[in-house]
Amino acid sequence: MKLVYCVCFVLLFGVVAPDAAAFREKVKRLEQECQNDRSTYVDEAELEKFRNHQPTTATNLGLHYLCTNIKLGIQDENGKINTEAIKNNLREIMDGLAKINIIAHRCSRRLPGESAEDSAIALYRCLHTPVHVHNNNHTHIHVHRRNKRSTKASKAHKHCQSDDSTRANESDLEKFNKGEAVDTSKLKPYIFCMNKKFEMQNADGTVNKHGIKNFLEKKVSDKTRAKELKIKCSEIVDPSAEETAIKLYKCVNENAQHKDDQEQNASDNKVQQPSLLNTANTGTTAFEQCQADPKTSVDKKTLKKARKGKNVDTASLRAHTFCISLKLNLQTINGDIKTETIRKSLEREETEAAIDIIVNKCGTRDENDPADLTALKLFKCLNKYERKREQKKRAFLKRLKQFKKYNQECLSDPANQVNEEVLSKFSQGEEVDHPNLASYTACLNKKSKYQDKKGKIKKDAIVDDLKLVFDDKAEVQKMVNECVAKTSGLAVREGGVQLTRCIFKHVATARAAQNVIPKSDRR
Repeated sequence: MKLVYCVCFVLLFGVVAPDAAAFREKVKRLEQECQNDRSTYVDEAELEKFRNHQPTTATNLGLHYLCTNIKLGIQDENGKINTEAIKNNLREIMDGLAKINIIAHRCSRRLPGESAEDSAIALYRCLHTPVHVHNNNHTHIHVHRRNKRSTKASKAHKHCQSDDSTRANESDLEKFNKGEAVDTSKLKPYIFCMNKKFEMQNADGTVNKHGIKNFLEKKVSDKTRAKELKIKCSEIVDPSAEETAIKLYKCVNENAQHKDDQEQNASDNKVQQPSLLNTANTGTTAFEQCQADPKTSVDKKTLKKARKGKNVDTASLRAHTFCISLKLNLQTINGDIKTETIRKSLEREETEAAIDIIVNKCGTRDENDPADLTALKLFKCLNKYERKREQKKRAFLKRLKQFKKYNQECLSDPANQVNEEVLSKFSQGEEVDHPNLASYTACLNKKSKYQDKKGKIKKDAIVDDLKLVFDDKAEVQKMVNECVAKTSGLAVREGGVQLTRCIFKHVATARAAQNVIPKSDRR
């Protein structure tokens, strides 16, 4: 049975399969519209050659794909690529926010001087090739196929495919690995078999924490990230061994990239998209360069105090932070703050609402401040928000762990058990009916302290939890008031169902708009 972690948490961490078939039909229809236009028509045989990476004599390919991309909203007439539109399109055919963000940002790269038609072709290639892409300071992007399994994976795959009870359709496996929608019920025995071969699951279906630790240490180069994933993935619990297998597989493979990806991403980030909020780690190149110059170096104790927001101001600290700002393109040589750079660099870390708050607070220069003092204030301000984000993240994960426990306890009682289909629809805020839904919700809300023993709603508890998810506190209060109002005149249990359904609906809407919790925490 699928675990539902109550209120916002199920929507943030649960996965609902997108309607990929409907989206593909839409793409076919739009491409046909471009085919019906003589100026963007390409012979079908030549199109097929292009799709199969064969030489083609077609001269209209760029115009054809630019036409299709414009209709999809992922490029404009000048070839400008719309990253957010790419994300929206990818959500129609695949699950996994982290994977979607990586693909969208990599495929949005446009080479200097590249024509609209050429960029349309490059964008098509990038979005339709199962690859990892890296930009290693070259003038073009390399694409490497990963068709060969490792020796261990090959042996495990061969073993699991040799048994009728665990055999899976290769086409379904390929789709599943690409993140496309597929009936996972046909893959569960295979995934469970593979997890056991990699010692990530025991024979009884429980998670093998030691095996996960070993697997992630080999796959993820960042030790801190590997440790975080090990903790997260080890917490997966489900009565069904095969359901656990699917969730564990997704947890490990959607959140952890291969070691070469991790290293390359770190390299890319140093040059192209350094984090503003932790220059000692992700902005290492700028930090080291500024430290190497005697004019802009600063002692580590002073820098540490500045990061913690202490009242420290020295000439060397000002020079150092201004040096960092210049290298990260956060300020002009005259000291003016480049707010667009801040926005661009934060878009993978924060929601739009949070970015607006940070930019408004940190991106304003006091009229009489010299450039180096502006840099120091900017440095302290950005680090302040980084500390707040980390505190919020820790509180969120701690509360999530509690919800998992509550959910498991409630579902363990036969009187509270609700089938997966009903829970999935309910988690989207839909009106559903099930004889056990009221008792399940009552159990969960009581344990979460959203309602007391008599059913009285505890608004403050709900507000506190939703503040860990949404950035706008006023909106949270408004949302909770609206949901509480929906319980007016209802019996206690029915009111509890309507309260929870209302909050689910709000979070589902926000999640669809990507307006909840910092993006880097959506794991």
